[in-house]
Order: sequence, then C-alpha cells, then structure tokens
Amino acid sequence: MTQVVLETGAVLAWLRQEPGAEHVEARLPGALLSSVSFAAVLATIADRGGNVRAASVDLEAYGLVVQPFTAEHAELCAVWHPYAATHGLSLEDRACLALGKTLGATVLTVVPAWATLPLGVSVHVLP
Repeated sequence: MTQVVLETGAVLAWLRQEPGAEHVEARLPGALLSSVSFAAVLATIADRGGNVRAASVDLEAYGLVVQPFTAEHAELCAVWHPYAATHGLSLEDRACLALGKTLGATVLTVVPAWATLPLGVSVHVLP
C-alpha cells in the first residue's frame, strides 16, 4: 500500500468528524504528517481551548507518524513559493506537499485545487 501524507485540513476533518473523516480514519495507522502540519493542527486545537499535549498523545496513539521538516523540504518550499500567490499555497501546504514528493507518497487533502497542481505529487482529494 502506498504511503499517505495527511494535509492539515484532512486531520482536522477527522478530528471534527466532518465529511471524509472515515477515509482519513481508515488511513491513520502509519499515515505521515509533516511536523509543520502537526504544529498547525495543534495550534488549531489550542485556539479552541483544547489540551495540546493530550491531543498530541492521542494523534500518535492512532498511529499518526510525524515527520521532520528537512532541508530538502525547505528547498522544495522555496522553489514552489510562486504557488503561494497563484494557488494560495501556504508554507504549511508546501511543506506537506514536499513531504509527499520526497517520499513518493500520496497526499490526502480536503483542498480540491491541489489535484491540479503541476508539482509531480500524487494527490487524493477527500470526497
């Protein structure tokens, strides 16, 4: 089975039990998350008054594997910087896509526009 990288919105959809949550849950054991995306997920939890440490432990208990942001990822993020203006890709978004590209993994996202990005990254949009 192909490795899966989860985008921040996909993790939040699962946490909130929004549409597509069941697809995320099915892929959680062993799914990868960029440390940049992990920080964004935890920041969202903190913003809503949640317990960040408990959420961190819970996410890892479900089998989510946090991957470090590397120099190779940073280089891809820099090369893809023009997509920040043209496609609204934040640094967090580009970090997620860079992780997917470097590992040859499929990125699972809630953002339909990612499926058309010409970055050479396999993207699956949640229904």
